[in-house]
Amino acid sequence: MEFTREGLYLLINSPKPLWLVRADLSGADLRWANLFKTNAIRANLSGADLRWVNLSEANLSGADLSKANLRGANVVGAQLNWANLSGAVLKETNLEAAHLISARLPQANLQKAKLANATLNRADLRAALLSEADLKGAILTDASLQGADLSGADLSGANLRGARLADANLLGADLSGADLTGAEVSEEQLKLARSLDGATLPGADGSQGGDPPGVEPSPQPEEPGEPEGPVQEGDRAVGQQVPPATPDGGD
Repeated sequence: MEFTREGLYLLINSPKPLWLVRADLSGADLRWANLFKTNAIRANLSGADLRWVNLSEANLSGADLSKANLRGANVVGAQLNWANLSGAVLKETNLEAAHLISARLPQANLQKAKLANATLNRADLRAALLSEADLKGAILTDASLQGADLSGADLSGANLRGARLADANLLGADLSGADLTGAEVSEEQLKLARSLDGATLPGADGSQGGDPPGVEPSPQPEEPGEPEGPVQEGDRAVGQQVPPATPDGGD
């Protein structure tokens, strides 16, 4: 579904939460919009202007946000698993407790972003800018961080088991209490960190990262599919039809 300028205005002012599954909003200007709990699975938001948007608790799994501008946006607790955020601007964006499993963020700008307690298992963060980002307690197991700029970042208590950090800049990074078991990182890189107090360093227990020996792998969410169930009033985009109710609740 595509939107005209008038359609975008009506969309932003529609009852919340919105239903934007597979919607085409590429290049749209949605600054300051309230998209709280919006369902935008597999939506196309590439190149969209999403500065200062409220996307908290939204479902953007599998969405295309490549080169989108989300500076200063509120994305707390949102679902961004398998989302494409390559080249996106996420400077000073609040992504606390967000889920970004297998998300693509190569060359994304995450300077001063808030990612405390975010889940980034197997995320692609190659050459991403993460300087001064808050990654306290974040889960980055098996994440790709080659060439990423993590200078001044707070990674205290983060889980970096099996993470690939070759050529990443760790100058002034706080790695206190972080788990780097099996991570691909050199001693020279670690020497640049501000703190390694209480950190578990690579090879400390002889393992190669991932889940600890003898522990079943953590279950991973399935790739996003089409939402099930009828569309409810107020949960759809402008122009989308709602199926009529039936006495027995539908088939």
